[in-house]
Amino acid sequence: MHPTLNGPLLPTHVTPHTRRVVWWLCTQGHAAEDSVANRSKGMVCQHCPHSRRSQRAS
Repeated sequence: MHPTLNGPLLPTHVTPHTRRVVWWLCTQGHAAEDSVANRSKGMVCQHCPHSRRSQRAS
């Protein structure tokens, strides 16, 4: 999850399969909104053209 754009929300405040949309920050520095469920399924950064499941955004 993005360290500043989600306000006081922490990863411990949501469940892995929730459809709640939050901000994410990938390892390349891209910020984007996506649901927690999509990220839990292994979805990756929509801005990184060659991203793989092993490079999941955090």
